[in-house]
Amino acid sequence: MKDINAKKIEKLLKEERYDEARSLLADFFSQELTKEDRASLYLDYALLHLKVMNRIAARYNKQLKTIRKNLSELPENA
Repeated sequence: MKDINAKKIEKLLKEERYDEARSLLADFFSQELTKEDRASLYLDYALLHLKVMNRIAARYNKQLKTIRKNLSELPENA
């Protein structure tokens, strides 16, 4: 079984090269796997997915805080 390169996928995600990361994941999961391998890999994939979602949430939170700050600086009658 070919190993998944999580560090490369994470690097691609940081660089916002999502199509390339998706392609690596698709290639990897198209292999024939045992039940144990498949279960382990899906857990790894779930953890990676959570990391991605946390990064996205952090960006949204940062933007929302910026918006809130800008709103508090508006004049009262605006």
